[in-house]
Amino acid sequence: MTDALDDLIVDSEATADIDLLAELLKSYVRINRVGEVLFEEHYQTQSDRKKITLYLLARKVAVIKNLGEGLKEECRPKEISEKTCIAPENVRHYLGVELKGIVIKVKRGLYIVPNYNLLKCKALLELKTGDEK
Repeated sequence: MTDALDDLIVDSEATADIDLLAELLKSYVRINRVGEVLFEEHYQTQSDRKKITLYLLARKVAVIKNLGEGLKEECRPKEISEKTCIAPENVRHYLGVELKGIVIKVKRGLYIVPNYNLLKCKALLELKTGDEK
């Protein structure tokens, strides 16, 4: 039996909106068959906050499509830094402060964008670079 309060409950296990995920990433990244994220030219013009979000979304796609043996969606800040070429201290700042509410820590030191936050990602990516604050 459901009631009006059920609309307030989010399910961290809910499946991702595949169409929305594709829309969010199509101008910025491609992913090869081993799960490696390849950045498109338009990605390079984005803020670091957006780059981190895009990278985490691309990892989600790689896992959904079973690309890369043993690839997990969860990422450590060090890996995000290495893959996006953003300084480690900046990655940690964005994950802990500016992307709080979009990116969550699922385990000690591991981060993801939960499926229920894809609309928040869309809102972030639609902001012009100077309007992000």
